[in-house]
Amino acid sequence: GGYAEGEVPSGDSLESIMELSQANLKNNKTSVSIDLFNGQYQYSIDRNENGSWNELSETKTSNNLMPTEYLGHNGWPFMTSAGHIIEDDYAREKNLICVERFQQGATYEDIISLPDRVLYYLDPQKDYLCIRKVTESYPSREEKDWLTGNVPQDIGNGSIVTEDITEVVQAPNGHWYPKTIEIKQTGIRADYKDAPLKLTSTKKIYLDTNPKFPEDIFNPENLTK
Repeated sequence: GGYAEGEVPSGDSLESIMELSQANLKNNKTSVSIDLFNGQYQYSIDRNENGSWNELSETKTSNNLMPTEYLGHNGWPFMTSAGHIIEDDYAREKNLICVERFQQGATYEDIISLPDRVLYYLDPQKDYLCIRKVTESYPSREEKDWLTGNVPQDIGNGSIVTEDITEVVQAPNGHWYPKTIEIKQTGIRADYKDAPLKLTSTKKIYLDTNPKFPEDIFNPENLTK
């Protein structure tokens, strides 16, 4: 559930945020989806904007759920084997390992999608956390020269998005984890390489390495409770 304008959680803790979030779910007319995977079945249920729950769906599957936000992705994003190590000024100054990867471009009819360039900066002193991720991308365009290898000198508009772990925490188990992540971007513009980065969102991670789960939390009949 989202927060109303000007409404903030009381205190900076997972418990306070969850308390306010649950109150919003009960009081506001909003759509909600809940998913559960118990090792054999995936269960899903949705609540519409009128406040009523739709029928519970059940699918037998061997695949784990892939949430939209999860710790591994925020701290150790998937880089694929296409990445290779490079050295640049930022990595050298911060004593980081930089992995460069080009994400495959695509063509569809007359529309050309250029490859994205992604840089991952890993901290070997903190469990190889991806302290900084930089994505350089371009909007799709109609330029057939890209298909013949005659690459224009002027690429045109582009954008840069950075994801920086600005705070880390060392848990009782000795491992390092992200605590605060700031996402900034230039927007799509011709001078994107020199444009200032504007903060667009901040992620806060509240870590519990020894969680206590309520009884029957993985019972699909309790999803709406």
